[in-house]
Amino acid sequence: MTTTVRPLSAALLFAQPARVAPRLAPDGQRLSWLAPVDGALNLWVADRSGENPRVITDVPGRGMAAPSPVAPGYVWLKDSRTIVYFLDGDGDEHWRPHLVNVDTGVTRTVTQRTDAVWQFLRHHRDDTGRVLLAANDRDPHLFDAHVLDVASATTTRVFTNPGFTSIAADGALVVRAATSMSDDGTIRFHVRDGEDDDWRVALEIADGEPASEHLVHVSDDGQQAYAMTSVDADTSRPVMIDTASGAWKELAQASAYDAADLRLHPVDGLPQWVELFGARRDRFVLDPGVEDGLALADAVTDVGDVDIVSRSDDDLTWLVADIRSDATTIFHVVDRSQGRSAPLFRSRDDLDNVALASMEPFTYTARDGVEIEGYLTFPADGRRTSLSGVLSVHGGPVYRDYWGFDPLSQMLASRGHLTVKVNYRGSYGYGKTFTALGNRQWAAAMHTDLLDAVDHLARLGVLDPDRVAITGGSYGGYATMVAATFTPTVFRAAAAVVAPVNLETLIRSFPAYWGPTVATWHRRIGDPDTEADVLWSRSPLSRAADVVRPLMIVQTTNDPRVTVGEAEQMVAALKANGVEHEYLLIDGEGHGFTKESNRIEVYDRLVAFLDQHRVA
Repeated sequence: MTTTVRPLSAALLFAQPARVAPRLAPDGQRLSWLAPVDGALNLWVADRSGENPRVITDVPGRGMAAPSPVAPGYVWLKDSRTIVYFLDGDGDEHWRPHLVNVDTGVTRTVTQRTDAVWQFLRHHRDDTGRVLLAANDRDPHLFDAHVLDVASATTTRVFTNPGFTSIAADGALVVRAATSMSDDGTIRFHVRDGEDDDWRVALEIADGEPASEHLVHVSDDGQQAYAMTSVDADTSRPVMIDTASGAWKELAQASAYDAADLRLHPVDGLPQWVELFGARRDRFVLDPGVEDGLALADAVTDVGDVDIVSRSDDDLTWLVADIRSDATTIFHVVDRSQGRSAPLFRSRDDLDNVALASMEPFTYTARDGVEIEGYLTFPADGRRTSLSGVLSVHGGPVYRDYWGFDPLSQMLASRGHLTVKVNYRGSYGYGKTFTALGNRQWAAAMHTDLLDAVDHLARLGVLDPDRVAITGGSYGGYATMVAATFTPTVFRAAAAVVAPVNLETLIRSFPAYWGPTVATWHRRIGDPDTEADVLWSRSPLSRAADVVRPLMIVQTTNDPRVTVGEAEQMVAALKANGVEHEYLLIDGEGHGFTKESNRIEVYDRLVAFLDQHRVA
């Protein structure tokens, strides 16, 4: 049985959320979040119950960026009166720290330089007026450690990075652990006794992936470092490293999936549980003392996935997210001392009475026998056979798709399309063997994984293979370009967003601070100095003349990861070969769309493009 569903607009689905990235103050008495002011996200604070909200920043234009893999967002300082937040220059990812007093709203800029990237590292264990930041202001390839004095809003360099890819400090803000990567891709974890002592190698992973090998925390006294690693295993799991001896031990055994996060006590930093992501969220408890809080958190929903997004320093007040695929996130406050929870607010209030579709996990076998997981969002009208579809490809490529609310899938579902998301080989989360299966497979097995998903669903009678389009951003944009050029008649239309098209120029244009990990990219794709022919053979630009189906290209002017030159090369080649295409260049954005009006314009036009070419 089918029902009539009204097509949903980008203005509805891609508008700024009413509230995003809520956080508790360390003392648990106040709450913060990002919410729009004249369309631009700004910081708001309120009582713990959400009452008496008021805006405390004035960031116009693009506003603040919500926390993401490319944006650091904001952090409460331990005085519970100050927040440090990070702004970049129109998407260039040169994140600069700013301090705002939540009582007065007075904001101070920490540095006037606009050519460096700043990150938050850690709080001081005793002194609420000092925190540790990292910045590549001395050498664009490396991040040094700086102590930020909150009272004066000034920084002092306290650690000069000799070549590490990441660093971590103890509670006295002394860098005690670090990671490095050699030219052959070997990843090493280093520890030391103190700031004047030599470094020693504690772990060495010859076949690791940066996505799964990383430092999490160093204890206040500096005696232990906590890390995620796949050493002696296929998937990553948490380990504890003794900084004095370099000896390490597992905190939890490796599972079928990479451990996504290690949750620590907000003050003493002791490990409490491990977050896991399979088809849905899961966890492994390390500290029985948190089981009461986790039980209260899980009880807020019977259909969604639960994430503990923030906790007070006494660990008695938790901010919990109830994540849905057919509704926006609902936040709750859990009071462990009272043994109860209360709903707080939704991330969006304007979708409560809108018919939305559910996302479902699915699995299939690729042509070479590899098991692949993904997600399907069926049309909201209830149809499940002979559907038109859109293959929506995630970026990275070592990111992955997750179960949850996806505005593009909802927009397509309301128009009768099935949205297909695939965690193709090379995606993170399924172990280093699965990730390594993507090495040198750009435009090869990574692409046939996508084709096999379409074939699988067509055999099941779910998809009409003659009415399938493809879209994606970043690597997903590259995969879309590959589809349009390497297999030009498979998809009815292709819409590529911030898409690499020339793998040699892509690698050569990476930001300088990616330099220490560039060996990983050489392993995944190829070395432009020695394998230019290989890179060219896998570049959509090399086959620009082969495009025969409608192609839309979306690019931003300030993207530091996939520069505008990538799109311009493709557009010039298409014009030279007389290939019809649509090109949309968005000014003043980086690797994505922070400004609401830009996001709405892009997805209105992208979905209209798919409809225009009769995907439905």
